[in-house]
Amino acid sequence: MIRTPQKAFKHFFDRSFIIAISAMVTILYGTSLTWSPEIFFLSTSNVEPNKNAAPSILPQNETFTLAKKISLSHNRVVENAFDKDSSAIHKKTISIEIPRVFAAHLPAELGIITNIKNKQEMFIETLLPHILKYNEDILADRTYLLRLKRIVDNGNSLSFEQRLWLQDLAKRYNIKHISFDELLKRVDIIPPSLALGQAVVESGWGGCKYARKQNSPFGLMRDKTRLMTFDSLYEGVKTYVDTLNKHPAYDSLRRIRAQQRQDGIHPCSLKLADGLIYYSTRRQAYIRQLKQLIGLHSFKKYDHARFITDLRS
Repeated sequence: MIRTPQKAFKHFFDRSFIIAISAMVTILYGTSLTWSPEIFFLSTSNVEPNKNAAPSILPQNETFTLAKKISLSHNRVVENAFDKDSSAIHKKTISIEIPRVFAAHLPAELGIITNIKNKQEMFIETLLPHILKYNEDILADRTYLLRLKRIVDNGNSLSFEQRLWLQDLAKRYNIKHISFDELLKRVDIIPPSLALGQAVVESGWGGCKYARKQNSPFGLMRDKTRLMTFDSLYEGVKTYVDTLNKHPAYDSLRRIRAQQRQDGIHPCSLKLADGLIYYSTRRQAYIRQLKQLIGLHSFKKYDHARFITDLRS
């Protein structure tokens, strides 16, 4: 077959075009095998610094690489920074925002729902706001208590109203003789991860009908055979937290928490769990199960949860 010059040129062009496209596909495929999301984020050590920019709050000899950026539903952005000059990993706090919505009871659906993931999400979404709300109230009292302690430590006297408030607080926390140290040991939060973990252990993710109907997800007993009953879920949460903060059986938990505060550490549920030896007749087996559950379901991320800010002017 004899090709005319026009046909020969067209044939050559078609073959060249096909070869070029094949080469591009091969290059792109090879790149995709070696590319990872982390490459997208550049190390500050590889970027020419802007001499006119404002000085960084970090020491000049520290360089960081942003290794991962995760966006979670209902969560704020999470960033993990890896220090090149150290093997330590610096993690920014995960901030989970939840709506300020409070259910009066655990949903009846928890007793019949078969999808495990949906059941777990429903349980947490119902219980967590109540835990955060009561911790919020406790922190308000603790903040004012610390303010009064500073006044006294500076050699000043409390006003009549301040003394009355302090006496009322001591009465609410079963303290006969006012002591700032003892009050601060008791007037403190219970980490949401610990509360959620215990609620799961005691109620089976809300599957226990008595926990739902009696608003008692923490297994608090009136006596050896009867579960305590509360008018609302919030009252059940409040009584649980108050029990850990007041009952003599949990003094070791409060001492662990106080030491963490003294060391500048946020209360850790895994450490506080060691102070729950008398919460269950199973003793150490209960504590081991609780710690495993907190870790398995990543409950500690809820320790930094907060209510969505109301943006009203």
